[in-house]
Amino acid sequence: MSNDQPQWAKDEATNLAIAYVDWLGRDTVDADAEQVLAQSVSQALLSAYERGRAEREWQPIETAPKDGTPIFAWCVHEADPYHDEATGNLTDYGCWAEVTSRVANGPQVVVWGGEDSDYDEWSGKTYTWPNWWFRHGSEFEEVANPTHWMPLPAPPAKENDNER
Repeated sequence: MSNDQPQWAKDEATNLAIAYVDWLGRDTVDADAEQVLAQSVSQALLSAYERGRAEREWQPIETAPKDGTPIFAWCVHEADPYHDEATGNLTDYGCWAEVTSRVANGPQVVVWGGEDSDYDEWSGKTYTWPNWWFRHGSEFEEVANPTHWMPLPAPPAKENDNER
C-alpha cells in the first residue's frame, strides 16, 4: 500500500479487504490477491474522500453548474466591471445590474439563468439580456456577481411522513 495515503484509508482498506476475503472463503484468495484488493479498496476510499473534501471547499465560479442547480456562492459586486474597457459596452453583469436590484456582498444561494429579450417598437430593435447569476428564488430580479462557489448540502432527511 502506498505510504502517501492517510492511515485511516489504509486501515479501512485492510479491514474491508479482509472482510471480503472472509466472505469469499479464505481458501479461494491468496495473500497477493488480498494485498491487491486492499490497495484497490484503499484507492477507492481515498478518491471518495478527496471528492467529498473538494465539494466542501470554495471553487472558482467558472466551474459551477449552469443548469439551474442552486449553489452556495461568495458574491462580490465590484469583482467584475459594468463596462467592457475595450468597447465601452455593458458587460453581462453590468447589463443585469442596470435593470435589476443586486444582492449584498458575501454568501448567497444563487442560480444561473434569466435570459430574456424584448422588442422595442419605437427603435425597431430587439434587446437581449444574457443568462447570469441571480439570487435563488428572486424570479431573476436580484442579480449576483459570484467569484466562488460550493455545492449546497443535501436537505435534511424526513423524520416522519408528515414532514414536507
